Amino acid sequence: MPPRRKEKYKLPIPLPEGTVLDDMEGKQWVLGKLIGSGGLGLIYLKNIFLS
Repeated sequence: MPPRRKEKYKLPIPLPEGTVLDDMEGKQWVLGKLIGSGGLGLIYLKNIFLS
């Protein structure tokens, strides 16, 4: 069995609700409420698709 890592993974800093994000297709989304976090990162609700 491989040795355990001493350092722990760090989650990203949460983004504020209402932040506008651009995806790879050029669409814009308004970030909703943070609803969960864990090994896969932070999970948010999506509020509004702008374009």
